[in-house]
Amino acid sequence: MNTKLLADPQIIAALLTVALTVIAAVSGYFLREWLTRSKPFVSVIRIVGSSKLVSARVPVPDRAVKASKKSHLFDPLSERSRLDDVSASLKAARNVEGRAQEVIELIDAFRAAVAKNDSAIAQGVLEELMLDEDFDDWICSLVGERTVPVPQFDENLPILIDFVEERNARGGTFAIGFPGNTLRFGSELNTFVLYRSSIKALVELVSRLEFGKLAQVFGAIGRELSTELGLAKDLIPPLQEIVDKNSQWSFGLYVANLGHSPFLIQTEGMVEIKDLSGGRYTEPCLLVVLKEDAARDVRRVRTKSPLVTQSQRDITFDFVTTRTQADMPAGDTIRSMFKSGSAQCRLTFAIERPGHSRSARVTSAWFKFVDTRPSAA
Repeated sequence: MNTKLLADPQIIAALLTVALTVIAAVSGYFLREWLTRSKPFVSVIRIVGSSKLVSARVPVPDRAVKASKKSHLFDPLSERSRLDDVSASLKAARNVEGRAQEVIELIDAFRAAVAKNDSAIAQGVLEELMLDEDFDDWICSLVGERTVPVPQFDENLPILIDFVEERNARGGTFAIGFPGNTLRFGSELNTFVLYRSSIKALVELVSRLEFGKLAQVFGAIGRELSTELGLAKDLIPPLQEIVDKNSQWSFGLYVANLGHSPFLIQTEGMVEIKDLSGGRYTEPCLLVVLKEDAARDVRRVRTKSPLVTQSQRDITFDFVTTRTQADMPAGDTIRSMFKSGSAQCRLTFAIERPGHSRSARVTSAWFKFVDTRPSAA
């Protein structure tokens, strides 16, 4: 080696310049890498334990089939029913369980006011009943199917509450003009033509404030609701078990890209669940997006393509377990933890950035493993 060259100040300066340039370039490269690879912000915003990607036929126990066929408010189930139908019956049964007693008490209050000839209170409770959407649905089913007959109104009595049939609202309904409040009663009467005559007969009684006859009809409605409440309580446990076993867990995620380049969210992920004792369970998940169908119901639809998240933007989506509870080795244990709220969960998935050969793994914080819907409390 020529030591004289190394001792030359100009050469040393040149070498230092080159070295500093290389260091600056390398530092800039790694700075760019750090900026573009800054981890996104991830938060679990919802957890649902009854998500279904497909509608399959499932076995229904005989006692549930018989109870559904006795009901006038739930659609009858068969020995092998569509999971969507089972879910719909479960939802209707839970609604009856939650609301029927309240409506029965309103009916009792109306009948008590009629018995005391207190027309002011009777009219107030009548209006409250007619405004109740569940009462509307139930009485239209029971009266429309003539499970509960409606007596003939008195044509000689004057109309005290105006009403009109509206064919263009709610698929066919009656607008009833209570003082200071016009309400609509009945729906889809253009389709259910046989219902319309029975519902109109009831509306005629309301318009003439024939309290005695209305008390008779409502008393029969109350008795039917008491029977339906018993059927609902018989239906809920077996139907809930069917829905649970054939359902997947869905995890809604909010992701914010804090970096300076877009990235792709890959379609496969993993949920990790840990209990209070430290036991851990993992289940593979698939990416789904939320789409609204023609009936304005939100459906979870599996996507085969990664999701693009632009820089400085955010996105929401769901990961759904690939297996149902019945197919999971620890499905019953996981369901038990989910119902008790005694576990935590976190989601892991991969993202890819343009210009990077390897994907990066992203993991959320731990969140309580429990149904986040208000109605599930």
